[in-house]
Amino acid sequence: MHWSVQRVTNNLFSVSATSDGLDYTHVGNYRTVEDANRAGRRFVSARAHEHGRTNHDQVRQLAG
Repeated sequence: MHWSVQRVTNNLFSVSATSDGLDYTHVGNYRTVEDANRAGRRFVSARAHEHGRTNHDQVRQLAG
């Protein structure tokens, strides 16, 4: 999964994230490119942790 930062205006940056390069999720709009990248990293990290937990829970259910 990765994120993309686009400049919207002089002081507004939009962040989107994707796991497959085709479907993007809007993360939010931020005043600085630093804040936008920080939000992108947090979003991707949170999604990766959710994905890891889901896979772990599925394995435990199968092992039942």
